[in-house]
Amino acid sequence: MPTNNPYEAPESNLEPVIQAPRNMLWWKIFFWVFLVIQLSAAISMLTGYETLTWQDPIDIVIYGFVCAGIFGFVYQKKILVPFAWRILIAITLLWDSFYLGTEFYDLLVTEEDARVIFAIILIVFSPLLFLQYLALYKYAFQSAYLWQENTKRAASE
Repeated sequence: MPTNNPYEAPESNLEPVIQAPRNMLWWKIFFWVFLVIQLSAAISMLTGYETLTWQDPIDIVIYGFVCAGIFGFVYQKKILVPFAWRILIAITLLWDSFYLGTEFYDLLVTEEDARVIFAIILIVFSPLLFLQYLALYKYAFQSAYLWQENTKRAASE
């Protein structure tokens, strides 16, 4: 009901609507490329002619969770809780550091051109690792619109 006071702020019956992020196409492409790489790595580990080490099952489990987190971010699905994804980022960072360190040490011991091989591997996989951590970070820390219970989300285009 309008009032006669020109200095009074107008009333609004709007409910808060949080806009879901747009333009997730590139993230979806990244997710499917990443998933194919991870599945092919897991299959080659399990069916390869080399014996499995104790690190391989841990790697498969950790990266299974990483793929689930990237899927949740890309397709805006609630999977677990934000705290779990924050812990997973730390675990994955420690695991990747350990795994890359042991792989580099093994190369150093067995190969003459270990530094060149490791540099090529690092150059190829660094963008994938960066995007993986960025997606998990955005999912865990910057997706409040997804985790809030009492807000309506506008449909993304």
